Amino acid sequence: MPYPAVAAPGSPGKSVWGMSSDKRIRRVGPQGRGARVRMPLRRLAAAAALVCHSSPAWAHGAAEWLSADISWAVSFAIAAAVAALLLWRYFGVVRSNRDLVAARRRSDEAARALAESEARYLDIIEDSQLGVQIVGRDGGRLFVNQAYVDLAGYDSRDELLNAPPAVFVAPHERERIAGYRRAMLRGEPCPATFEIDAVRKDGAPLRVRIFQTGILWKGEEAVQRTLVDLTESKAIEEALRASEKRLRNAQRIVNIGDWQRNYRTNESVWSDETYRIFGIDPSRQPSFDLFMSLVHPDDRAKLIEATERGRETGEPYALDHRIVRLDGQERIIHEQGEIAFDENGSPLTFSGTAQDVTEIRRVERGLARSEARFRSVIETGGAGILLCDEQGRCELVNPELARLIGRSQAECEGSPIADFIDPADAPAFEAAFRALHPDRDSRLETECRLVHSAGDAVWTSLNLTVTRENESGAARYIAILQDITDRKRAEAELARKTDMLDLARDVAFATNHAPSFEQAVKDCIQRICAFTGWDIGHAYVRDRDDRRKLVPLDSPYLDDAVRFGAYAALTAATEYDEDSGFVGRVILGRGVHWQNSFPHDALNPGRRSLEAVRVGIRLGVGAPVMAGDKIVAVLEFFATESRPRDDALCEVLLQLGTLLGRVYEREQAAEILRGREIQLSQIIDNVPYRIFVKDRNGRFLLVNRAAAEMFRLEPEDMIGRTLRDVYPDKDEVARFAEAEREVLESGRTVHRPEERFRDADGRLRYARTIKTPYTTQNGERAVLGISFDITEEKQHQEQLRRAQRMDALGQMTGGVAHDFNNLLTIILGNLQLLGRRLNDDSLKAMASTAESAAQRGAEVTRRLLAFARSQPLEPSSVALNELVSTITDIMPSSLGIDVGLEVRMAENLWYTLVDPAEMENALLNLVLNARDAMPHGGVITVETMNMPLPDGFSDGHSVLPPGDYAVVSVADTGVGMSEDVLARAVEPFFTTKEIGKGSGLGLSMVYGFAQQSGGGVFIDSAPGQGTTVRLYLPRNENAPETLREVGLPTPVQGDQEAVLLVEDDPDVRAFTATALANLNYRTLEAKDAASALSIIDSDVDVDLLFTDVMLPGGMDGRVLAIEARRRRPSIPILYTSGNWDIIHPGDGSDWLSNDAILQKPYTQGDLGDMIRAVLNRPGRKGAVS
Repeated sequence: MPYPAVAAPGSPGKSVWGMSSDKRIRRVGPQGRGARVRMPLRRLAAAAALVCHSSPAWAHGAAEWLSADISWAVSFAIAAAVAALLLWRYFGVVRSNRDLVAARRRSDEAARALAESEARYLDIIEDSQLGVQIVGRDGGRLFVNQAYVDLAGYDSRDELLNAPPAVFVAPHERERIAGYRRAMLRGEPCPATFEIDAVRKDGAPLRVRIFQTGILWKGEEAVQRTLVDLTESKAIEEALRASEKRLRNAQRIVNIGDWQRNYRTNESVWSDETYRIFGIDPSRQPSFDLFMSLVHPDDRAKLIEATERGRETGEPYALDHRIVRLDGQERIIHEQGEIAFDENGSPLTFSGTAQDVTEIRRVERGLARSEARFRSVIETGGAGILLCDEQGRCELVNPELARLIGRSQAECEGSPIADFIDPADAPAFEAAFRALHPDRDSRLETECRLVHSAGDAVWTSLNLTVTRENESGAARYIAILQDITDRKRAEAELARKTDMLDLARDVAFATNHAPSFEQAVKDCIQRICAFTGWDIGHAYVRDRDDRRKLVPLDSPYLDDAVRFGAYAALTAATEYDEDSGFVGRVILGRGVHWQNSFPHDALNPGRRSLEAVRVGIRLGVGAPVMAGDKIVAVLEFFATESRPRDDALCEVLLQLGTLLGRVYEREQAAEILRGREIQLSQIIDNVPYRIFVKDRNGRFLLVNRAAAEMFRLEPEDMIGRTLRDVYPDKDEVARFAEAEREVLESGRTVHRPEERFRDADGRLRYARTIKTPYTTQNGERAVLGISFDITEEKQHQEQLRRAQRMDALGQMTGGVAHDFNNLLTIILGNLQLLGRRLNDDSLKAMASTAESAAQRGAEVTRRLLAFARSQPLEPSSVALNELVSTITDIMPSSLGIDVGLEVRMAENLWYTLVDPAEMENALLNLVLNARDAMPHGGVITVETMNMPLPDGFSDGHSVLPPGDYAVVSVADTGVGMSEDVLARAVEPFFTTKEIGKGSGLGLSMVYGFAQQSGGGVFIDSAPGQGTTVRLYLPRNENAPETLREVGLPTPVQGDQEAVLLVEDDPDVRAFTATALANLNYRTLEAKDAASALSIIDSDVDVDLLFTDVMLPGGMDGRVLAIEARRRRPSIPILYTSGNWDIIHPGDGSDWLSNDAILQKPYTQGDLGDMIRAVLNRPGRKGAVS
């Protein structure tokens, strides 16, 4: 594109020059005078400017300047300079073009080299033994080499590339490595090298180190990761650490530490063991000076001399020296050191070890002392020692060996060693002696008998060793002989005890597997006699009736029945007291009695003793059978050969007595258990629960009496039968069987909180049943069932449920009545206001009719409140007989000619505390209900009575606490009520009457009144049998007061007092404000407590606060009154509410003690009377209109 044209300085008639697309300066405008002469200069200047990269405007300006009237000489000089500049620029352009061509050629060569480099790079990656992968921005793999595929454990590269991106990374590492990739691609700091846990395809864990860097891969930003498998290296590191730990442990065990000193830096390094040996804290810096300060002052000189000698000669040194540790201990250190030199012969490092040899040197000194004593040991030691030559001739014999064989040392020396060996052991000894090799260290260890000169055999332990004084010396044999005669005797005794243990094991087996105590005794006696060879064995046991007497067991063991038959017969016929005979001696000694003479009492022998002498008995052994610490039986053994007392055998007999005692205890326990089973069976039969056991087929294996009585059967009559055989309801039988099948199949206990069934009389009963797995004595699975009759419990629960339901209905109806009272306040109040303003008589009549209807609605509300126990009551002490008499006197005319009335009043009827008006209303409702229940006539009976209830009482409707009650009952002979109707009788609005003939609030009002008065209502009824309603009222000890009329002050107009009206319902607030205005009061209105407090906090006069109790916003009327009194202490307060539960919460609080309340619904007249009463008597207690 050409540069823009630029006008030369001067008039518009001058030429205009510009540059064309070929960068040549051309004229583009008209020419003036003299332009032809100056044109070369202009062109020259413009070209020079262009070459020098000046702007076209500057070039044109220069041309005009050069074309001015200047001298030709100057113009020529300037032109020459410009021409030279043009030539210089021209050759520069030529050179630039040549450079551009060369640069293009180099660029092409670089591109080819880059392509070749990328190819070589990929080849290198493919050939690399390290795993390499390239991942893109989304984490997907763009490239992996074969090493990465092998490391991940995949079969092919395509399989890995198609796998999920994070498949090789351990799950807990994936978020971390993804964060590294995102950070690197965003240019944020992230580690270039890190380690992660990986998982191969086969699940094998790996530990890898990753080197990552950002790259461009096919024009896309990517991350290259190179992976190094650290699994083996980690294992090697662990092995190295373990090796180092073993080295430290080894150094610690042998008390060797190492150290090194650097001569150039004068720094020292000590191992942990070196610190420990020197008693230095490892945190302290080691140094040569520190070490020298520990060396004992007397040993420093020799240590320095050794180190200097090593420094001069280059030879290692070793020496012992002492150190004095910081804790004052003196230790002996064996130190070895060596100095290393550099190539110039200068000392470089000084390394060595330090070993604590304190204990070793102490042992060595002890060894030296023991060597000094060795000779005396040989001479005076307890072992026989001899030295003989290769032919076995004795050269040296110590005194102990001479003593063993009963000869002198002189007699022994020169004699062959074989002469001292017992002939029975000599052949074996000589063969072993010849087998010893004289050229090697050989040893012969054996046991053999020596022959004492007196002929006795002496058992010895022989240790024969071959030794040489030097390599060329003759062989010598050193023999050490230790007298082991006592040990051999002990071994023989041990072998015998082993036999005893085998015997004990045999008798233990017999006691564990015998079916009875008597059989166990017989089996054990037989085994003892077989082991010892004794001829007779039997036992005496305590008599069951007389525990001080012992009687023989039947079937004794006899080695020869013919020889010992008479003795056995005498034994079977002989009984002993526990302090007489052979048995008595065993019991007296409480251990094994061993006797080697018969008869024991030679002056007064018994018949058994004489018979024992006759048959040749020489030995008698008796052992007690112990059950705990009591002797329950005695074992007796007799033999014709006497023998010394054998303590080991006695120990076995004592053990046998203990084992048999346990069998005796088990048998006694079994008998006791059988007795307890009988007792348990009696208990099971007498418990009130039904208990049974059934087998897999449902047959009864056990039934207690309570379960059998349910079917009017005896327990034994049900054994072997099924429930289907005795219970007619097949559906219930199937249901019971299903639970039992579940127990047998699952092995779990099944709970049935409630099961219905009918007893033998057809009455519906309820039971809570538990069925659990049970194993019979035969090992068969069965079902154990325990059934609890919960019929009465269920009845009580139903009564409680009904009472709770009544309470819930009461709360609901109370809330409804409150809302309805608000509506009635609006309706009644506005109807009264409307009636006063109407002049038309017909309209006034309509308003009066509407007002009457609203009054009936108020009566319905009052009955609802009565049911909800929320109506205002004024209780006082009442004589019920007088009240009943008053009501019944006026009732006959209202009952009709077909209904009779009977009144039965108890004498000395207790007083009760009730609201008289509400009591009259309740009695009236009950009588009228009774009348309506007898459409074809009948008799109504009103009765009063005293009813003490020490345990309280409850039914489906009411629950009475213990106490005394005055009762009024109303009974009719009408149609009665079914169970379903009776259950709902006191519910509000529930009625069985025709539409328009009953509101369903009569009984509910009576129920609420009774509950609120602390009593209750109980109804007995059945279809066709009439109904009796009993009203229970708590006894009051105070006599009634004389009733008098109490009224409110006569309504008067206000005197423009300011009334702060607080009401959240806008319609109620509007009516009340109108009524207050009609009553000549000024009204300040507020819809909630916050608005009211803002008025109270202002300077406005407030003569009375009239507030609803229930207000929105978290602050009710009571809290508002408290805040108002805190701000204005003398302000009178009048409350209003349609919910009596709020006014009288029932918790004993009396928050209305200083204020009054107006019950909704109220009229203008009610409002005026109450406000005037409050204003005239500000201290008046709460009142109700």
